[in-house]
Amino acid sequence: MEGFYVALFVWNVIVFALVGIDKYKAIRGKWRISERTFLICAFLMGAAGVFCGMQIFRHKTQKDGFRTVIEIALAVNAAAVVLIERI
Repeated sequence: MEGFYVALFVWNVIVFALVGIDKYKAIRGKWRISERTFLICAFLMGAAGVFCGMQIFRHKTQKDGFRTVIEIALAVNAAAVVLIERI
């Protein structure tokens, strides 16, 4: 079970970095990472990384719909972790 938590942590660090990279690209007017990519990553157990990245980098925080879906993904991720622990 410890390996699962390590993998989950590493994945969320990667997703967090993606949000930072997208913010960097947004400031410089370069090619961006799509919201769809962030949503897929979030629902694949990376919601904490996206959420923390949004807060730390002040990125996509004004998009209410996006923020709401990330919060839903965070709840789904938490429920999945609880279910996985019970197995």
